[in-house]
Amino acid sequence: MITGKRTKTLIAIILWLLAGLAFLFSLMQVLFPDEKTVENAVFVADTVSSIDYSIRLKDTPIYDRAKDADPAKYYVLPFTDYITVDCKYTYNGQNAANISVSSYVTAFLVSYIDEGNEEVIVWKKEYALSALETNESTESEISGEKQIRIELDEYTSLIDQIYDTYSFKTNYYLMVLYSTEFTADYAGKTVSKIQQPYIRIDLDELLYGIQENNLSKGKLEITQQSIVDGEISWDAVILGGIIFLFLAALAILVPKKMLSSADTLGEARQIRQINIKYGDRIVHIKEKPALDHKAIMVAEMEDVVKIADEIGQPIFSIGVDTEVYYYVVNNNTMYYVVVKNV
Repeated sequence: MITGKRTKTLIAIILWLLAGLAFLFSLMQVLFPDEKTVENAVFVADTVSSIDYSIRLKDTPIYDRAKDADPAKYYVLPFTDYITVDCKYTYNGQNAANISVSSYVTAFLVSYIDEGNEEVIVWKKEYALSALETNESTESEISGEKQIRIELDEYTSLIDQIYDTYSFKTNYYLMVLYSTEFTADYAGKTVSKIQQPYIRIDLDELLYGIQENNLSKGKLEITQQSIVDGEISWDAVILGGIIFLFLAALAILVPKKMLSSADTLGEARQIRQINIKYGDRIVHIKEKPALDHKAIMVAEMEDVVKIADEIGQPIFSIGVDTEVYYYVVNNNTMYYVVVKNV
């Protein structure tokens, strides 16, 4: 029994310790929520670069005088005098910074074969339409623009020359690319972004069409990390509370159950030992005798045996509900002891 009580106490202590840890976990979630790192923008600038065009037509029998062409899907090569390309950029920041904007215009004459969903490039030639130009500022805004004139004869003559020399004919387009690199230096940090709007001029023998991706927008951003208190994780708090209640219930119920089981096992063992030790002196009966005399409960089974020896009477045994009675009768007095049998 002593061993059972020690085991019960040990298990109760372990369960209460675990329950305490669960409670402490929930409490820590409330008092000290996890910190988190956030990115705060300390510098933001919007960047825009664009490329537009206009087509100047020649003075021909079709037109009374030279003029700018109206927007159309196709234009006639022999009627075209030149194409004017307007390139612009703007930088608009929230803070003053060391700003640098570099820009230039490049053209690529591209020979390709159209295979349906894919254009296979055969060759391409690069033309520098403007030199690299860099503008700097220490303010929060800067802008610039440049204008380029493109005469298609320079490119179509090369196409004709290749055909006359090699009898080689493919599809052609002229890609006009406006490259702009924005750079900002703020608070010791540098960020940059390259934007490349373009127009594409598809060349045919007599006609050409223009496709465009003429506007490019971007953003320069410098961030700074900061550590802030996070929100309380109520899911973790609730989970810790549930675990605490569960372990607390186990700490209360399990030791009691163990003690009850231990007592039951001990009492059942006691009955077996009595039956083995005094089996030849015990008379087992099925019905409890009607008693019209007084009954005295003695302390131990040995007391019943001692009385039985003194008066020379047998020991009777009967099970009643969850108990076993061992008794002897002397005249009008019954001496008995009760052992539970659960």
